Amino acid sequence: MLEQEYQKMFEMEGRDWYFRGKRAIISRFLSRQPERQGMKILDVGCGTGINMQLLSSFGETYGIDLNSAALNFCRQRKLPNLALSSIERLPFKSNTFDLVTCLDVLYHKGVKDDVAALKELERVAKSGALLLITESALKQLWSEHDQAVEARTRYSLGDFREKLSNTTFEILKATYWNFFVLPAVFLLKKMHPPKENPSEAKSNVRILPFPLNFILTKAVSLEALLMKIINFPIGVDLFIAARKK
Repeated sequence: MLEQEYQKMFEMEGRDWYFRGKRAIISRFLSRQPERQGMKILDVGCGTGINMQLLSSFGETYGIDLNSAALNFCRQRKLPNLALSSIERLPFKSNTFDLVTCLDVLYHKGVKDDVAALKELERVAKSGALLLITESALKQLWSEHDQAVEARTRYSLGDFREKLSNTTFEILKATYWNFFVLPAVFLLKKMHPPKENPSEAKSNVRILPFPLNFILTKAVSLEALLMKIINFPIGVDLFIAARKK
């Protein structure tokens, strides 16, 4: 991802409805797990590190990213155990981590083979370890924003069921999220179609006016609560939790 996108994320992740909602979903899921404390955790594609801050309440965190600028933002947050690395070649021994997170990473251009990447996550995960994945969903939503953040694709849940079948991860939870905002996001995406020249693309990452940001935060928080009992049939993004057999 481009360095200016990391800068924007670093400045707004603490307040923005989307990033707050994603953290709420992850936190609620982990809080329901029996091994919710004292875990050894790897955040793959840790970005600016705000998710590592959340994960640190569940155990000892490690973070890797392919972009040195991202790791510099992590250091500004005083985060330890950082490494410059590709998801397809992790600098850790096999069977090391109790929890591996891969949050909006696999869709990037930098990931050449997403199945090979999942197998590498499997390698460093202990037997019985948890894997959490979030990703952009629905190829119909491909837009200028995806180009700006150097995305390669968008996924369906079916894609991940097929890809994870090549590993020993067993799916515990598979659902779309950002269900309530899908109609509005669909219209927004159609207003900003892909550019003929991808280098001219700009992302839609920006802080919304407070009333709208507040409403959307509450909407995603409600989804995080409902996800305990239901799976959403469609949405802008997807969430998958799996356990290594």
